[in-house]
Amino acid sequence: MKRILSYLVVGIVVIAGLVNHFTTPDSPEGAVSAAPATAPANDGVAQGLSITPTAYFSRTETPLITDEQLADEDLHYIVHMLPSDPSVRNYAMLYDASLRMAYWVAYPLCDYYMKGSGKRTDDWGYDPDIDMQLQANLERGIDGYDRGHQLPSADRLTTKADNATTFYYTNITPQTGKGLNQSIWNNLEEKVRRWASHTDTLYVVTGAMPTDERHPTVTYARDNDGRRIAVPRYYYKALARKVKGRFQTIAFRLEQKAYDDPNGYMDCALSVSDLERLTGFTFFPSLDATTKERLDLSQWR
Repeated sequence: MKRILSYLVVGIVVIAGLVNHFTTPDSPEGAVSAAPATAPANDGVAQGLSITPTAYFSRTETPLITDEQLADEDLHYIVHMLPSDPSVRNYAMLYDASLRMAYWVAYPLCDYYMKGSGKRTDDWGYDPDIDMQLQANLERGIDGYDRGHQLPSADRLTTKADNATTFYYTNITPQTGKGLNQSIWNNLEEKVRRWASHTDTLYVVTGAMPTDERHPTVTYARDNDGRRIAVPRYYYKALARKVKGRFQTIAFRLEQKAYDDPNGYMDCALSVSDLERLTGFTFFPSLDATTKERLDLSQWR
């Protein structure tokens, strides 16, 4: 954990052997008129790694991961495909076992994922792709907090089995209920789904950070077994979509607190580049710096 916290202060170090090629995004035209009725294409696999090719998948939504992070024993890069169709990507995450918290969860979003036979399952449980002992037991909830999703339940309604993957404990953090998870954060999630329904594919990274510039020390809650689980200092989202052949990006940062205005999430907007500087992560590495620095709120009203 000490190593990753230092990464977040100084930023991600890009070293030899990282991804050096990214293929085109899912839709070559980035059409805005109608979201696809089929799953988005799997848009490329990282090349040039010194590890097995399946260890790191380069997708438009996947943040940059260094070889050093992949080698960190506390960090786990997890990729989930849809149970209903294992050829279709579901989401990926960077999970810190020492904190029992994911730094980010990255996923594509379009009508394909939001409209189907599924519904909210509340099927809380352990992530099958990582040892149970490395996860928090959140079956009975978290004292003083909501069980806050990073990938929202409503973003995966293809089938019941697909929805159940959003209730893995690795996808959950202790989140303030009133004024945040049940209010402004929920409303931001709904807005993200509306944006997704009007474009081919919206690329989303949702994450949580255990420290910030004013609070360098991690605070903890307790899981159902009495073990420590990190309480995020703030949450964030980074979004990218292609409109008329050009990418648009926006990011949001919300503190772990109750907000007075349930619809004030646009006041929390910032550029993706600014979010990169805050978190130390590199988002949408296939996009150029100018695209990530640009913040035009009129495009996202």
